[in-house]
Amino acid sequence: SCGGGGGGGGCARVEGTEGNPALERCRALGLPQTTWAHPAAHSVEEQSAAVGHLEGVLTKNLVLADKKHGTFVITVAHTRDVHTGVLGKLLRLEGKSNLRFAKDEVLEGQLGVRSGSVSPLCMMNAPPGIKFAVDKALVEADLVNCHPLRNDRTTTMKSKDLLEFVKQSGHEVLILDYDAAPPPPKPQEKGKKVPKQGKGEKPQKKGKEKKAPKEGAKDGEKKKETLLGISHSKADAFSDWYTQVITYAEMIDYSDISGCYVLRPWSFSIWETIQAFFDGEIKKLGVQNAYFPLFVSKVMGARAQRWTALRGKSPGGIGPCSVEYIYIVC
Repeated sequence: SCGGGGGGGGCARVEGTEGNPALERCRALGLPQTTWAHPAAHSVEEQSAAVGHLEGVLTKNLVLADKKHGTFVITVAHTRDVHTGVLGKLLRLEGKSNLRFAKDEVLEGQLGVRSGSVSPLCMMNAPPGIKFAVDKALVEADLVNCHPLRNDRTTTMKSKDLLEFVKQSGHEVLILDYDAAPPPPKPQEKGKKVPKQGKGEKPQKKGKEKKAPKEGAKDGEKKKETLLGISHSKADAFSDWYTQVITYAEMIDYSDISGCYVLRPWSFSIWETIQAFFDGEIKKLGVQNAYFPLFVSKVMGARAQRWTALRGKSPGGIGPCSVEYIYIVC
């Protein structure tokens, strides 16, 4: 056993490859590795709690995509703050870059891993179009710790062997030199304008006058709209602002039934992530999922009609919160 490390679950050395494709590949290439079993780690913090006491540097791994420049697997030291603007410059992306997190379909379909299990070892599954970039600090480290395609295992390898694994998978290794990186832009504080050099007021340009209000505008109506049509301020009317954001972003729709909302794909994917995490945690406690209908009387069913999406003469109805009612006529 490798001990605790503060996470409470501890870890233990794994003998053999357990049939893990990444470890099988290491063995075929003659690249030595040591793998440790531990509780599933869904974040760098959880992995650090489980195996942070081991020798070697932990990694932070991201899969980012840009419509113009393609998809990148990024591996940096676990303490590194990643700013996509700085990253675009380190990758020497031409023109304007817009790096965003890749969708789960890319992770599972092209890299063969789920979210939380990404590492340089998944490059064995990556098609030629996906690029790999690694922090120079990891290149200069002796040992590196990363997930072998699953987040309840951590594999320790020499840095040079890990990079050789990527190269043998047919991918070039791009080095991210953060020592030479420009500093990320500082966020400007709200309500504070950057003072301009010089004294006195800026002279108004000739020929420019203040625009008159549009005809038909109501007196006192001075609300500004963003390009998305959001007319409420987050600071002044958070509830109204939030409602506009989630509807204009196509996250939810409202239904004509009180308390019922339609979760569209973007928001439903968030709910699926929450479900998957919660389901995994409660099953560790021995909880087993079950599904059964709830039988209620006709009187009780009538009381619940306003919460029911399907009702009428039919004896069955489906309500919110995934609750199904079967009305008993009695």
